[in-house]
Amino acid sequence: VAGHTVAAIAWTILVAALLALMIIVTRFVAVAGSSTTLGLVVGWGALFQLAGLVTPVMLSPDVYSYIVYGRIHGLYGGNAYRDVPAGFTADPFLAMVYWDQVPSFYGPLWTVISSGLAAAGGDHLGLTVVLFRLISALGVVAAAGALWLLTRSLGLTTAAQSMVLWLWNPLTIIEAGM
Repeated sequence: VAGHTVAAIAWTILVAALLALMIIVTRFVAVAGSSTTLGLVVGWGALFQLAGLVTPVMLSPDVYSYIVYGRIHGLYGGNAYRDVPAGFTADPFLAMVYWDQVPSFYGPLWTVISSGLAAAGGDHLGLTVVLFRLISALGVVAAAGALWLLTRSLGLTTAAQSMVLWLWNPLTIIEAGM
């Protein structure tokens, strides 16, 4: 318990420091407001996403469910909306799925994507997790592109600030990568 308390305190301090950094950079961008500043904001935001690809930390085991549902659909030819993971006892990732008696409740597009990622990763758990994290990071970058398109008419400074608030937000970084 004491170790968890120390870890929780350290985690809280880290997230608070990252939030403070995000606020400071947002204020700096308001003053600097140049295309070079925008490039730095986006570049560092992309690096934050890349860091999430290789971190050993996982805050949720949900990715294992995504993998197994993808394997049910793509590898075993089952129906992820009817067949439960527990029915595939030989699957090497089954032990990592918490909700093994529950069929998938994710949409069909995500099931197809999960099938492709699970097939690409094969029986290599680390590779498969990284592939899922990569898709998540690409989603964050795509959302940043949409945010840019929506805010650029408000001026370079506002667009750059929106990029900081999205790409540098610790909650975005944590959720996408862990």
